[in-house]
Parts: sequence; C-alpha cells; structure tokens
Amino acid sequence: MPAPSFDNGHLPSYTYLMNSSAATRAIRSYAKINLTLEVLGTRPDGYHNIESVMQSVSLYDEITLRRVPRPGISLTCNVPGIPTDIRNLAFRASALYTDRTKVETGLEIHLNKNIPSQAGLGGGSSDAAGVLRGLNSLMDSPLEMSELLKIASEIGSDVPFFLIGGTAHSSGRGEVVNPLPDAGRFGLVIIKPPFGIKTPWAYRRFDEIQKETKAAQSGEATAALVKCIWEQNIYCIPGLLKNNLEAPATEAHPEITLCKERLKELGALGTLMCGSGSAVFGLFTTPEAAHKASEDLADIPAAVFAGRTLTRKEALEED
Repeated sequence: MPAPSFDNGHLPSYTYLMNSSAATRAIRSYAKINLTLEVLGTRPDGYHNIESVMQSVSLYDEITLRRVPRPGISLTCNVPGIPTDIRNLAFRASALYTDRTKVETGLEIHLNKNIPSQAGLGGGSSDAAGVLRGLNSLMDSPLEMSELLKIASEIGSDVPFFLIGGTAHSSGRGEVVNPLPDAGRFGLVIIKPPFGIKTPWAYRRFDEIQKETKAAQSGEATAALVKCIWEQNIYCIPGLLKNNLEAPATEAHPEITLCKERLKELGALGTLMCGSGSAVFGLFTTPEAAHKASEDLADIPAAVFAGRTLTRKEALEED
C-alpha cells in the first residue's frame, strides 16, 4: 500500500478558512515533533520539568466550528473511540473559552483526524489550540494572545506550543514556550507502529529507570540545539536529536529501534522517537527525498507519512 502524504504544497490558513457562513470556521491544526525532549525530574505538582525544542510539521487534523442557536457544545469525530465529551481536549478548550468570554452561544465541533493517537505528535493538544484560535476568530477576537495562552496551559502542557507554532523552546512542564527562528526546511518521514504508548506510562517508566541508574539529566542537548538554531547553523540539528523517553519505549517495544534503523538505511540525516511515542521520525535533506523514502516503506506493517517541517508563518498562516 503506498504511503499517504501530508505535504500539501500551499498551506491554507491555520487560524481559519472563511466559509460561506460567518458562523462557521474550518481550521487545520498541525502536528509537532520534539527535536529534543529532556526530562529533568519530577515537580511538586506531580508533573515533570522538561527542556525541549518543538517543531511544527505538515501533518494536520481538520476542525469545523459552527455556531448554532441551541445551547451547549456538541463534538463529533471521524475516528471511532475518540472521546467526544470533556475528556477530549478540543471539547475542553471550547468549554473554557466560552466560560472565560461569557459568550452565550451553542457550538458544533467536528474533528476530522489524520494525526494518529498515542503517537507523540500532539494531535489532541493541537486540536485544542486550533479550537481556541478558531473560536477567537469566530467571536471577533475578544481575547489577547496572553489570555489564550493562559487557557491553553490549563488544558495541557503542550497546548501553548501550538498557539506559537514553528520552532520553539519549551520548558517547565512544557507550558513555558519561547519562539525560536525557523529551523530550516527538512523533509520528514513519520512511521507510526500499530501500537500506541500512553504518556503517563512513559514518564512513570522513565522515573523507574532513573531510580535504578541514577543517570544525571542536564538539558545540555536542548541548550546546544537552541544555540545552533539562533546561529542558523541548521546542519547541526540532526546530530543533536535526543529524547529521554526513548529508553523506556524501546525497552517495551524494540520495533521502535527497528523503525529508526530502517529510516537511517533510507538516508535519514537523523532519527528520533516522537515525544512519548510510539511514532518515529526521520529528517531528510528535502521533502522529495522524504517522499522517496516513504515509498520504500510500503512493505512495513505501520502507517507511514511523508512531508516536511513548517515555518512559523506556515504553521499559523500569518498574512
């Protein structure tokens, strides 16, 4: 089966695409990869402090927002098994937004998901951020970005990044986001094995391994990568990829290592597991090289996506 592509050439507005009705917005919410993910230890609130460089990529979900006369929030999704109530981050985002703005309106939300779940690609967080931006446009922008970021941090650690987009340095539990210059245009192949990894399990197993090994974690790889990006030395990026959560993931699922090895054989400049897994990405010199590699992966029992990294302008489609 040929590998599906998520590189769309011209990328329409992330903020919203105006439909014929002023009461409707259609949004594309893009996935992310972590170029680094260094876990520095647990916090008093139970979360972990991290140092990470996050990068928007051209795989996206499609969200339709519609104002309706009847009160309440209704959410539907094309993927069976995805929660359509307050457990869904997009639903939670709409509930928090309408509560903060005191907007009295009914909402219908439909998610057309392309970003796989339990892959480490931030699909749920991206959907939440897309809903916040889309609703703010739909309601004539009553909230400033600083207010949207506050709501985003309440929804989930990764959600603030998706309001910033492009390349960014994330710290704290992930909610402290500092934009970086665009980290160049790489081709990208993502392999999603036929299993998922739950984020709480990945961090819990990481903590167990840390207790056994007592290995020091410093955030040095992230600091070095941030320096290279500021200096626009993008050729050093593939050599600085690091993810502390790979150890527990590959211990439980050796297939992740096999996916990385296959990508390297096909010419990837660097490979890494995406976030808490289970997906793996490879960086290539060009989108064309990535597409060629994805075609050579048609034989593996996994979903394969080919595309590229995005600039901030592309991720947010600023005019």
